[in-house]
Amino acid sequence: YECYFNIKEKVCGTDAAYYGSNVNNMDIADFYDYLTYLSEIGMEPDLINSFRMLLHSCDNRNPVPELDSITKEQFLLAKKKVYRQAR
Repeated sequence: YECYFNIKEKVCGTDAAYYGSNVNNMDIADFYDYLTYLSEIGMEPDLINSFRMLLHSCDNRNPVPELDSITKEQFLLAKKKVYRQAR
């Protein structure tokens, strides 16, 4: 789970003063809705599936290769504050 939180922090940010709180405090249902949102803003399906697999009892996949596919716009749209406004 530590890897899960580290990846989410890299994608979703931790600067509460600027971005609002990060997504680490979402419940499971909200997290799956968030993954859907990431898909809607065009993030790579393999990256989203890597996040999804972290909550299942299966072999996790290293998402590092897909992290470079995140555009600046996607990075900004993925912030919790923006996500909440979009929903």
